[in-house]
Amino acid sequence: MPSPSEPSAPVSGSSGLTLRADCDGFPWLELPPLRLQVALWPLTKYQLERYLADPPPDSPVYGDEWYEALLRLNERVSVDRLTLEQRERAFATGLEPDEALLLAKRFGPSCDLPTVSEWRAIERLVNQLPFDARQLGCLRAKPFAPVAARLAARLWHCEPATHWGQFMLLRGGVIEWVCDRNSFVGLGKPRPVFVANTLDPQRQEFRRTITGRIRGMGARFICRVRTTITWDDQLP
Repeated sequence: MPSPSEPSAPVSGSSGLTLRADCDGFPWLELPPLRLQVALWPLTKYQLERYLADPPPDSPVYGDEWYEALLRLNERVSVDRLTLEQRERAFATGLEPDEALLLAKRFGPSCDLPTVSEWRAIERLVNQLPFDARQLGCLRAKPFAPVAARLAARLWHCEPATHWGQFMLLRGGVIEWVCDRNSFVGLGKPRPVFVANTLDPQRQEFRRTITGRIRGMGARFICRVRTTITWDDQLP
């Protein structure tokens, strides 16, 4: 199965960054200083639906009832109809951490949830990297899927970003499951209209105090790169 950690045709953006496509044609960003590749956005409902339509042979069967339980927490919206008011509906939420871990492996055997320290390092780094409308162009070309390009365009239309962290919705998206030693906590700062009373993810973690699915909980996946990768410097 294709993995963003495998050699593929990278697409270079104007910040000297390299994006790669996963098995759904969605972008992952290479971060050489951290030896990580990170999904540009939290797992989307589109990607989850592709998994449900063709699950790996050895995976648990997540059927219609399972998915309907997620949709009761956070309704679905077409990418083409996405607006700022319901931006969060594009993403898969209500996930349990064990489900998120299983879904991560669809993108490659080395794909995982980030640790607390990895997530925070990712946010600090990408918040320093400028972003503007010119960088949307690289997502309109192969190997990226048309739906990924449309999602990028809609997210920009909803809220133009000034740095990569903002475009990646590390804040303003969902609460993302991350690994904390032998347990799981949440990091991220959704908009109050979606999840109220959230914490500063650089200082505090969301810790579960109730049982059952939680509306705001999603997942963003990473791949750890064992060999050194370098910044692409072909473009200014």
